[in-house]
Order: sequence, then structure tokens, then C-alpha cells
Amino acid sequence: DPTHPLWSNRTGVPEPSGAAFLEAMVAQVASPVHWQQDLADMRAADPTGLIEGLPGGTLGGLAKHELTGVPAVALRDAADLPAAAELITKNEANAQ
Repeated sequence: DPTHPLWSNRTGVPEPSGAAFLEAMVAQVASPVHWQQDLADMRAADPTGLIEGLPGGTLGGLAKHELTGVPAVALRDAADLPAAAELITKNEANAQ
């Protein structure tokens, strides 16, 4: 299971487990997203970083405008994975 919250656009809330996130991602293909709910819940959770899953860019860009000052990485391809790992490492170091 993940050690950091995994938010699903399908439900608009963080998923409780890796299996639930995978199920939500599969179902999301044929479901509407709950982007406004995502943003409201993320803002309330006071995030320290945002990593947008594939195909990344659009929603992460919108989130950056709503979650001012929160560092974000959009995963567009494998070349973006080091930046995502760096963001996670920085956040874990700052949490200690």
C-alpha cells in the first residue's frame, strides 16, 4: 500500500489502499471525474507536493493555480520519474 495519499478523480477523495486506487483508475476510464471535489479536499489536506499520474500535465497545471506554492510534477513519461522521486524525498526529509 502507498505511504502517501493517492487521489482519484473518479471519487474525489484519497483512496485507502493501493488495490482501491488501482480499481478506481480502471473504473475512471468510463466515469466522470470529480475535479472540484479533488481540489477542495486537497486544499483542506494542506499538501506539501503534488504528483500527477499519466498522462500528466493538464490537471496538475490547474492544481498549481489553485494550490499556490505547492510543488508539482507531471508524469508524462519515464523521464519525469526522477523529478517525482526527488519531490517525494524532499517532502519526507522536511517531515522529519
